[in-house]
Amino acid sequence: MAQSEKTYTLLSRRCNRCGETKPLTEFPVNRTETLGRGYFCSNCHYKATTAHRAKNREHYTKLERDRYHRMQEEASCHMKPRDFYHGFLLIRALENAEVVQT
Repeated sequence: MAQSEKTYTLLSRRCNRCGETKPLTEFPVNRTETLGRGYFCSNCHYKATTAHRAKNREHYTKLERDRYHRMQEEASCHMKPRDFYHGFLLIRALENAEVVQT
């Protein structure tokens, strides 16, 4: 019986925020901690993260906007050779096109 009690204590943890004892699977992974799980259960972690992002909305909006622009710049720098070739063909076709007046 002592073995099962020991196993039960290793497979559960008390949330530091809500105070409920829950299985370790209810806690997010955090490899820096002793048991490899966080101190707050997933529900409390989600609520805290949502509240923090709502409180600092402008900051996170700026981060997302900067990331979007950075990704756009990186995408424009990594055009495939076929894109250049098709663009070249389009420019050549437009230069050689005859102007038709109706």
